[in-house]
Amino acid sequence: MNKPSMRGPCLAKCLFLSAPLVLPVSMTNAAPDEPLCILATSEMPSAWERWGVVPKSISESPWSNAEKADVAYALRKGLDELETYYAQHPSAISQLGDDAAASFFEIGYGQKQLPEIKAIAQRRGERVLNQLIEPFLRKQSTVMACSDYARLLPLALYAGRYFSPSDVRTVQIINRTNAAFRECGSLSRAVGFDYQQSFKTNHLTTEDVFNLVIWAIWFSEVPLMPSLDLPDEARHLPERLWAFLQTYQLLNANQYKNSAKSRQFYDNAYLATHIAYIPTGIHRYPIYRQDFPGLYRFFRENFYAVLNFGELDLVAEFIDSLKQYGCTEENDVQVRDGTRYLLNLYHTAGDSWLAHRETRLSAAAIDPNSDDYYEMMHKVWTGMLGIRPRTPNPVEPDTYAAIIRSWLKTPQ
Repeated sequence: MNKPSMRGPCLAKCLFLSAPLVLPVSMTNAAPDEPLCILATSEMPSAWERWGVVPKSISESPWSNAEKADVAYALRKGLDELETYYAQHPSAISQLGDDAAASFFEIGYGQKQLPEIKAIAQRRGERVLNQLIEPFLRKQSTVMACSDYARLLPLALYAGRYFSPSDVRTVQIINRTNAAFRECGSLSRAVGFDYQQSFKTNHLTTEDVFNLVIWAIWFSEVPLMPSLDLPDEARHLPERLWAFLQTYQLLNANQYKNSAKSRQFYDNAYLATHIAYIPTGIHRYPIYRQDFPGLYRFFRENFYAVLNFGELDLVAEFIDSLKQYGCTEENDVQVRDGTRYLLNLYHTAGDSWLAHRETRLSAAAIDPNSDDYYEMMHKVWTGMLGIRPRTPNPVEPDTYAAIIRSWLKTPQ
């Protein structure tokens, strides 16, 4: 079966449940009078309120210039940690695939406040992208297999975005991507399963849904590169999936016996952060509460359950999700609490994202000599995504956002 294996800042580490999903409850119900971002704790809706042990240790003072400088410092050091880690583990880049490039590129997405950080992230991402593309260019397009398609497509999309259209690397990686897709013979085979039949029967595992989210993001960008082959069926997949997701049941942590420690909640929480990547193109463009009101409420109503659970990666992805709506440390309590929590983890680990260890994990899982490249680099990647300032790109013609908005049609 050929499909992306839990990509993006999502987690190859997530051990998704295999049971079919039950979808009885719509996630679109949200109170229209709820505010978007809230700075005063006294004004927070009761479902959003601070609770638990962790928030008690977090300052409620206004966000300071010193903390802004600390964010810039932790981002620059994080980029250096990643570069050093990849240099010390030569096989990491090839094993991580496009995630290795994404771990740099994404730090610069929607980034205007720290142009130097954006420039460094993009430059290093381009170097990694070239390393990933080169092995494919040494092979003829005629030997590309269907199993190569999931690895080639994101590289082709990155090449189209960061290399010029006439660059030989762009032209050749697109040719090889198209060849791999032709070998698949059908979209279902390329994706890895008969997703249309699964939609009809509501027989989708959490892993199936996650993988379709990633495909939807990729397929939404392909129309910006006319030389990439894409059948009409693939063009309609994102909209079809979005409609399906409106019925997806994301229960709050307090509805599980073990709260945020529940495996089902944990998996769905990561999935929720990735659902938000469809309209945003993974951090680049804004998402609006009206796009999916129930998703927004899920982030708000489970923020402190996730913060008290305490996994760096998940906390970071929830913060990043809220920032995609336009909330910041200056105008929102939850974002401010989360960023301060992440910075504290960073400094407690000796000013290192890579050195942070989750105390709830087994000794084997936190071995500093671990060769689980994804587990090791994911702390650095998501930690930076959580703390970085955000200025989403405008929705303009001939952009990813314009393609999404053409079918999303929700008021902005």
